[in-house]
Amino acid sequence: MKISLKIKLMITFFCMITIPMGVLGGISYEMSSKSIQASVQQQLDEQALSTGNLINDKIDSLKRTLEVASLNGDINNALKNLSPENKEKAYDYIKTVQDKNKDNMEVLIITDISGDEVINNQSIEPDVDLSDRAYIKEALSGKETVSDALISRTTGNEGISIAYPIKDGDKVIGTLVGSINFESISNYASKIKIGQTGYAFITDKNGLYDYHPDKSKILKESASNDLISMINQVKDGKAVDGFYNSDNVKKYVVFQSADKWIIGITADYNDYMSPALSIRNYTIGIMLISIILAMLLAYLYSTKGIINPINKLEALMKLAGEGDLTVKAKVDRNDEIAELEKSFNNMIGHQDHIVRNVLEASEQLTAASEEMASSSEEISATTEEITATINQVAEDAEKQNASIVEISTVLVQLSSLVQLAQNRAEATTSNATNTMNVAEFGRGKVEETVKAMNVINSGSQETAEALEALNGLSAKVDGIVNTINDIAGQTSLLALNASIEAARAGEHGKGFSVVAEEVRKLSEETNDRAKEIATLVSEMIKQTQNAVSSMGRAKAEVDNGVRIVSETDKAFVDIRNAIEKIVKHVGEILEITSDEVASSDKVVKLINEIATVTESNTENCENVSSASEEQANAINNFTATAQETSAMAEELTKLVERFKL
Repeated sequence: MKISLKIKLMITFFCMITIPMGVLGGISYEMSSKSIQASVQQQLDEQALSTGNLINDKIDSLKRTLEVASLNGDINNALKNLSPENKEKAYDYIKTVQDKNKDNMEVLIITDISGDEVINNQSIEPDVDLSDRAYIKEALSGKETVSDALISRTTGNEGISIAYPIKDGDKVIGTLVGSINFESISNYASKIKIGQTGYAFITDKNGLYDYHPDKSKILKESASNDLISMINQVKDGKAVDGFYNSDNVKKYVVFQSADKWIIGITADYNDYMSPALSIRNYTIGIMLISIILAMLLAYLYSTKGIINPINKLEALMKLAGEGDLTVKAKVDRNDEIAELEKSFNNMIGHQDHIVRNVLEASEQLTAASEEMASSSEEISATTEEITATINQVAEDAEKQNASIVEISTVLVQLSSLVQLAQNRAEATTSNATNTMNVAEFGRGKVEETVKAMNVINSGSQETAEALEALNGLSAKVDGIVNTINDIAGQTSLLALNASIEAARAGEHGKGFSVVAEEVRKLSEETNDRAKEIATLVSEMIKQTQNAVSSMGRAKAEVDNGVRIVSETDKAFVDIRNAIEKIVKHVGEILEITSDEVASSDKVVKLINEIATVTESNTENCENVSSASEEQANAINNFTATAQETSAMAEELTKLVERFKL
């Protein structure tokens, strides 16, 4: 199947644009995906660790308070002697302690050795039995205990309880229990938002939800098996992360331990990967638009800049091949095609000159042939007259001598005419040889043109390689910009942590908060400038790729030019072959005229012999008659030769008349 040059150029442009842009887009998407995943992982790790530390600090603070309070003498006295006075003192003490720690402690309880509440900060005579609680039993055995999340029998709220044994010496006489409303712990998790749908949750060591944004799951549902398998891997101070599916939605989760609980922070993969997906979609869109624009430009450029000029030159060559040597290519540009058009015009000019010379020579040959034919007719008439008067030779010798002189004169003229025809044929041979030399010269110029185009092709290849190297350096710069983006992102996260620490420090951390804010702004500005640099580098890569594409097109144009010049070389070979045929035919004419010159000389010699024997014409009339017959035969041969020369001249004229001058 024949594929046009235009289609080949379009296919080349399509491949040169689609393949690099597709690879670049894939690399950009892959790198941005990895960068975003690493950023989200770091963010979730830091938030999970920060939340766990806040919860641990809260529980540790309450533990220290309860540890000190459990050593109070009023509480000890009240448990040893439940008199109203002792109970009142113990009540006042625990109420004061609870008031001072009300942000961390919802209720403070004293139980006796049986696990019954004796006093709490809300009532001096509570009626609550806690003896079945596991944390009470463990505290009565002499150990401090932190309970799982449960519903408080004292307040009716979800919370956790921390129990310390109260001892009289080495003997346990009761427990001091501080309850924390679990909402004060879950608030740390509820404030965490990751993207549009990300959230945090809290489970116990077995995966039971102690806090979840969906309140219907709290203390009623456990995490999925995928999550529980990750929860079981969590160790103190070491986070565990992974992917899981929830309702056919891919999610990413990070777990961190916090005392008896597990903090989980999850994010929707498609949510936080939306920037990378946007990059992918934008890349595809830009690639499609670029392909359409490039193909349109390639179509317009190849049609107007390459195909149309070549088609015009091809049409002119067809006309020239059919014999029209008046055609001229219009040179209105300054490139290799213009040089080809100039070479075509030069070739047509040389061919026109050659054909004109051949036409002139053929006309001269025709005239000479006609002159030879006329002379042969005159000689034939004279011969007939000689034959008619041969019987009267003896009677009229003087008249015979006059006739012989006349015949001699005519033969001399005939010999001159034949010699002239021979000279014309030699001139025609010389002109044809010159024409063939000109054709060989034109072919040599075509070969020089091919060599020049090959040099241009080599230079185009070297330029394309240099542009490819520049494209590689631009890609390295793009990698450096990505590194700057990563550093800016990490700086922003550090600023966020600094802000959190400043907030925790309260009034003393305001100055530090201002510094953290300035660091965050500087990080954002750095990130913005890095994006601008990335945009410039991307544009530079694009321009470099466009330059590589242009060099590819130029190379294809040079290759096509070499093909066309090769076809021109073939045309020169055809012209040379035609001229060789002309030289051959003219050579044949030259041989024939040489024979005629010899024949004319023979006739002249014969007439001279007749002149010397005029005195014995009567005696030698038979010899004269025989000589006359020989003369008639020679004249017939001469006439045939003249006719053949005339026919060849006419054939040469018809051959030349094919050309339009």
